[in-house]
Amino acid sequence: MPALPYVIPIILWILAAFSAITWAILLFKAISFTRQRAENRKFLRYFTRIREAGELAPLVNATRGNLNTLAKAMLFELESAGNAMGLDAQERGNLLRHVLMQERRTIQVRLESGLAALASIGSVSTILGLLGTVWSIMNLLKSISSFSSAGLDVVAGPIGDALITTAVGIIVAVPALLGHNFFVRRIRLALIEMDKFCERLQHIAIRSGFKV
Repeated sequence: MPALPYVIPIILWILAAFSAITWAILLFKAISFTRQRAENRKFLRYFTRIREAGELAPLVNATRGNLNTLAKAMLFELESAGNAMGLDAQERGNLLRHVLMQERRTIQVRLESGLAALASIGSVSTILGLLGTVWSIMNLLKSISSFSSAGLDVVAGPIGDALITTAVGIIVAVPALLGHNFFVRRIRLALIEMDKFCERLQHIAIRSGFKV
């Protein structure tokens, strides 16, 4: 079997690329979540004073964020349903609930972007690292088989070099998996917050008679 000396450098370059992608995703997600959290807090600070759906329009125009997107979707639906004839309060409530849940799912997909890449990098990096180590040890054993004897001082150095890819694979995988788990929890909390906010929007719509 040929030694293929370029296998280990290729694996290390792939792991380096995985590491760069991981930190880019983590940085982007951290900035995005921090910004969204600040925008949602600003929105809720003024939202607590809202009693009627018509009071939402100035707030929606002056703020941003995920909660703002849900409120904007509610206003659009109330305006659209207001032009529809023959809909009772229950039907309008069902339509509004459907629109809000659809918008929530859209936001969820956006929040979860990049998480699949982190999970994949976390699982593949360790396997690539082990592959590099196994490949190096196979080539090492093939090389020493041509000698009549090989002491520990001859074998220890190459084996230590072979373990480098495993170490690099673990170093790349740990931040990816930790980041993935951290943002999964943050997304779960964000979805709970959006579910509660959707209920508050529906109460405001009912109180306003589904009119803006």
